Amino acid sequence: ALAQLGANWFGHPADDLTIIGVTGTNGKTTSTYLLKSVLEQTLGAKVGLIGTIQNMIGDEVLHTERTTPESFELHSLFARMRDAGCTHVVMEVSSHALVLERVGAVRFAVGAFTNLTEDHLDFHKTMEEYGRLAEETAKAMKIIDPSIELVSCGSSNLSMPTFPQWEATTLEHTYDYVDFISLHEYFGNPDNDTEDFLALSMEMDHFIRTVIATCDYVKAKKRGKKDINLSFDEWNVWFHSNEGDNDTMKNRPWQQAPALLEDHYTFEDALLVGLMLITLIKHSDRVKMACLAQLVNVIAPIMTEKDGGAWTQTIYYPYLHASKYGRGVALQPVLASSKHDTKNYTDVTDVESVAVYNEEKEELTIFAVNRDLKDDIALSCDIGSFEGYELLEHIVLKNDDLKAVNSAAQQKVAPEKLSGSAVDGRTVTACLPKASWNVIRLGRKN
Repeated sequence: ALAQLGANWFGHPADDLTIIGVTGTNGKTTSTYLLKSVLEQTLGAKVGLIGTIQNMIGDEVLHTERTTPESFELHSLFARMRDAGCTHVVMEVSSHALVLERVGAVRFAVGAFTNLTEDHLDFHKTMEEYGRLAEETAKAMKIIDPSIELVSCGSSNLSMPTFPQWEATTLEHTYDYVDFISLHEYFGNPDNDTEDFLALSMEMDHFIRTVIATCDYVKAKKRGKKDINLSFDEWNVWFHSNEGDNDTMKNRPWQQAPALLEDHYTFEDALLVGLMLITLIKHSDRVKMACLAQLVNVIAPIMTEKDGGAWTQTIYYPYLHASKYGRGVALQPVLASSKHDTKNYTDVTDVESVAVYNEEKEELTIFAVNRDLKDDIALSCDIGSFEGYELLEHIVLKNDDLKAVNSAAQQKVAPEKLSGSAVDGRTVTACLPKASWNVIRLGRKN
């Protein structure tokens, strides 16, 4: 009633605007800012924004109390936007706003759904209810467009107390309508324990295996025929900027575009990113998507300078190599490696590796990380049916300073070519320098 009253009081301003609503647990704010920018740059439109951080009428910034205002306030804001010449509005629509009907008198031109997780269970009650809501939403979306592929939102990390029960419960509702379930994981080294830090890829591997097992359990229970694949929607190293960001938000909160979440990555971070990439490639039969949340500035491989240029972080290079040479069929290696223990992990292999065969280019690429911090390791690889291939190059990322970082002024960590690797018949031999990321590329002889 209040929503309709507000619409009537202000002359139904929403009817004069093209309104795009974005709902979901995570990603609403980022999505609305991106949409606002796209509309402004492509259509030249004056766009209003309503959301968690601030409300905006064009470039004018307004204070906000909640993600989605109360319905009377919302229509007041629509009226101001209309009177200021806005033609489009992009707004975050919280789950609370939907249940409480704050947007009851708003006709959306477009509705976007980002994801669904177990947040706000105090308000929305149980995982069962979340699963039922996700099922009904997915069913409606499939009716509108049967060709779309849907992702059921999973747990944000392995240590959540509801994992993996959340996946099992929600998938029992959504199994028939979704194609993927999402994972989400960031790692850090706040204790400055490099050996333990580099073993975290084992945790990622365990996370993936547990989610696959849960998906297969639901498939078996429902007598299903399809596999639910995995979408690793966010993954990276993230911890360097936490202390500085907390200080900024506590002591200097009202700034224009403060530099937040801008981790400056070290060489050891690049090694872990390489290990995570190897883990994802090993599971590419079920992990069909794996995304960095951002590519520029914010926990990202590329940085920019204000009024200046761009430069690459240490983590850029493993990501580049995997993207460039990791195309094709993943080959599971049978690996024999020495092992070591760390503070929290046992039987950590000194070498982690995976291979990718690109049939079109007739190339075989071996990705390998030596996470032994003291010793080089001799690699010997039997390439079997790839006899007749020759070495194209051995790329290595190494640095004696594990804490080395790149900057706009200097690229302390950058890949280089390594000599001494060889192919003899069906055997590849190479030296993997201590603490290094390696890309060994082979191609068929002409």
